[in-house]
Amino acid sequence: MTAAERFIFIGCLLVGGLCSTWSVQMPQSIQALNGSCVLIPCTFQIPSAKNQHLINPAGIWWTKRGSSDKKQLENRDIIGKLSEKNCTTVLNRISKTWTGDYSFRIEGNNHIKNNFKEKVKINVEDSPPSPQVTINKDMVREGDSATLREGDSVTLREGDSVTLTCSAPAPCPSLPPTLSWTPRLSDSVTVFQENDDHTKHASSVMTFTASHLLHKQEVKCTAVYRLQTVKSERTSHTNVTLKVQYSPKNTLVLIGKDGSLTCSSDANPAVNNYTWYKVSGGEIKVVSYTQSLTSNITEVSGQYYCQAQNEHGLQNSSTVQLHCDRKYHLISLSKYSGTSVLELIPFWTLDRILKSSSSERIFPIRNNGKPINWFPAN
Repeated sequence: MTAAERFIFIGCLLVGGLCSTWSVQMPQSIQALNGSCVLIPCTFQIPSAKNQHLINPAGIWWTKRGSSDKKQLENRDIIGKLSEKNCTTVLNRISKTWTGDYSFRIEGNNHIKNNFKEKVKINVEDSPPSPQVTINKDMVREGDSATLREGDSVTLREGDSVTLTCSAPAPCPSLPPTLSWTPRLSDSVTVFQENDDHTKHASSVMTFTASHLLHKQEVKCTAVYRLQTVKSERTSHTNVTLKVQYSPKNTLVLIGKDGSLTCSSDANPAVNNYTWYKVSGGEIKVVSYTQSLTSNITEVSGQYYCQAQNEHGLQNSSTVQLHCDRKYHLISLSKYSGTSVLELIPFWTLDRILKSSSSERIFPIRNNGKPINWFPAN
């Protein structure tokens, strides 16, 4: 029993069991697809004193389309049992000219006749609506919606268990939409469910674990509707983009031809702190931080590795061996060149840099074959 029916039933009890209400319960509006069918969920109530005369009743649908006069509707199939006050009806092979208001009339024995005043508005479109994509609520940040529209993006964190649900209206029960995901990140299950107004919809649920490999991945849900009138289909879809945040991956040291060391890492958000280490025997020393200008070492031959860090974690590179035939200073140019680079500078060059004024331009230092115009710090 629906909420509306319970309300009427309780009202009848309050007046001593004699309900004098003529009413019909159906959706206010339904969107249908040109060339398909549409289900109109429908139940009605009549005065209690007339229930005994509801024998072999007949149901009639009236329609008013545009400015045309009200007329009786054909090409319809009342699938509900009128004797049980169920007037649910399917309209077949509808076209755009069927857009309009529809009302129901009941006729029975002993002059039971009534035109119910309630109407349902049917809108017939050439294309189906885009399916609705939602995400599990525990993935929704404060202020965001669990419902994703076409072109929306959703921010996830690597390791999150994510559930995406794609829902599409199913106005024609004999030809429900077929739902599919691209790419198919896991097995999905499609079910058909009833809305509060007793119309139907199809839902496909896909659950997967967020991975850095899915960052910037576009996920599409497609709904395919078959038609009654011709052997063709109508398709709609909704695209959303996954934005996965993850700790540094694939961190490694690149050695330039000039002996420079560059720390490379993939992370989202981007790495916000690089740290360089030198391994000497069993001792590990910090060589430089991202914001450091120079190290204090005087012998650069040895083993080095870097560490990349963002808000979600950190990762060390493997160790590389650096060989030098003469004494160099190893300085970090990250503060000036925007990258985490360790550069080999001969003693005499470093002495000139340290003695120069802050306004003096030092000759270009090369970074992976590209000159960097470097200025000394104040």
